[in-house]
Amino acid sequence: MIQWSTVTGLSAVHTRERIRFSPDPDRLAVYGWEQGDPVTSLWNLPENNRILLLEGGGPRMAYSPDGSLLVTSGRDLSLRDAATGEAIATWPNPSPHSIPAFLPGSEFLLMAGWDGTLYIYGVPGE
Repeated sequence: MIQWSTVTGLSAVHTRERIRFSPDPDRLAVYGWEQGDPVTSLWNLPENNRILLLEGGGPRMAYSPDGSLLVTSGRDLSLRDAATGEAIATWPNPSPHSIPAFLPGSEFLLMAGWDGTLYIYGVPGE
């Protein structure tokens, strides 16, 4: 990912593997590497700045339909508050290479395993 300023003409190169836009068009979740470590960060697009750096996380991400929740899939499946980054729930990940998805209404989170199994998780508080 190349970050470029139209004002100064300066650019910075970041090694990023995955991005997910929030339903709020001003927010973006980014997974990549910084100094050899995997990181998941949340960005404010109008201000072009990182607002949160999340511990853990993974390259497969999904926002809930209302944008209030973010799930990351890596070694575990981690459900977070999208505004604060606070962990809400963590589950063992049955299929680390599958992409999580929310059902409309955000009550359930789905993962499809490579073996054809569909995993359904209830979203706490929904």
